[in-house]
Amino acid sequence: MSPGGGTEKATDVQIFEQGQSWPYATYDLRGAGGQGTTRLRPAGVAWDPDGSRVFAIGGTGTGNLSLEAFPVPAPAVPVTAGDTRR
Repeated sequence: MSPGGGTEKATDVQIFEQGQSWPYATYDLRGAGGQGTTRLRPAGVAWDPDGSRVFAIGGTGTGNLSLEAFPVPAPAVPVTAGDTRR
């Protein structure tokens, strides 16, 4: 998991599979009223203990804070020719 790029247009939360450099899930904070101008707060990300959700705390420049929960999908498992595990 990684916080996004720090601009209002950047993705706020990115989920990576271990060892991969491209996120398999991304989320943008919407904040109160769905304005889309909420920015991720420092240290404002946490996993649900069972790993099924990510919680993010965002805020605006005026001090309004919001807590958002996002579902975390399982990473895609690539299938290669001759793979009989499926």
